[in-house]
Amino acid sequence: KARLYAATLQANLHREKVEREKIELLLREKENAFRRKLAETEMAALRAQMNPHFIFNCLNSIKLYTEENDTETASFYLTKFSRLIRRVLENSRSEKISLENEIAALELYIQMEAMRFKEKVRYHIHVDQEIDLQFMRIPPLLLQPFVENAIWHGLMHKPEGGNIEIHLSVLEG
Repeated sequence: KARLYAATLQANLHREKVEREKIELLLREKENAFRRKLAETEMAALRAQMNPHFIFNCLNSIKLYTEENDTETASFYLTKFSRLIRRVLENSRSEKISLENEIAALELYIQMEAMRFKEKVRYHIHVDQEIDLQFMRIPPLLLQPFVENAIWHGLMHKPEGGNIEIHLSVLEG
């Protein structure tokens, strides 16, 4: 009887250990799923927002052009602004967008900043030939913060402004 009791006890302990491991694995999987969902939600929130300061400055620039009776420039600027806002809102619905789409939004952003700062900002975007702009997918607004920092913390402090050179290439390895 003692052997049977010990064997039964050992089998029960083994079953409990296996059940505990299953529960721990399930909890880890749920925690990982929760962390992934949280990260996705945070990314969606970041993509859905555009720097409110930038939007405010754009609207002020349009107002200034209007007050100066430069309706042609105001209209041109407003058209670019509306295209950029539309593109950002459309892109915010996706986790990843084509590099072509990201570059188009980035160019609109840079053109607007150049207009705001009286053409002190010049830019050129170089894309390696082996990159398929329609196939390559990246998170939306991935490049814009880097360019914004270059403009605001680099070029705006120079009276003559400057050039932004953007090189997109695939790193091997």
